[in-house]
Amino acid sequence: MHETSEDHIMSSIKHSYKEASFPLIPSITEKLNADICLNKEIISHLIDLTLFLGRHCLSFRGYREGWNEEIRGKFKDLVVLLAKYSPVLASHITEIQIQGRKVNNFLSWQRQNQLIKAILTNILNAIKKELIEAKFFSISLDTTFDVSRKEQVSFIFRYINKNTCIVHERLVAVKETICTTGLHLFDMFETICQEMSIN
Repeated sequence: MHETSEDHIMSSIKHSYKEASFPLIPSITEKLNADICLNKEIISHLIDLTLFLGRHCLSFRGYREGWNEEIRGKFKDLVVLLAKYSPVLASHITEIQIQGRKVNNFLSWQRQNQLIKAILTNILNAIKKELIEAKFFSISLDTTFDVSRKEQVSFIFRYINKNTCIVHERLVAVKETICTTGLHLFDMFETICQEMSIN
């Protein structure tokens, strides 16, 4: 009678489901780990590209960036060039072209901006660390108009690296301003110093 009871039948069904699904768990975990490794490699390539474009003061985006365009902007065109030598990038581009927005797209303008901001944060943290370790530093503020006739203030720190004794000159910020009085510039300077954790 026990074998025909409702509890026994439910337990048997649950046990069967558990045995049937148990082999799937390791394969799902393996697939997830493989996807993570693949994404890390793609991001590594894209960080290198971002650093290259930034180091050479090159623009990232083009006027039209669709995959059917002949010229898609420097970032995407360099990704396509590297994809010839990187199977990981080649498969990612193919997947994007086939699936469109359904797939994680590491090449969109939003992702480009995220990469730039992440690298900026990393560079500023390194500069901040060196500035805090330096015994002395100086700052230079310079104002200029940009193309749209908006006044901008650049903040350049000069300091000596305590480990190498090399003088460094680092642009740490460019801020838009409507006023260039001494008091206003000092307030901006004070804000930058607070952001950089400098006394």
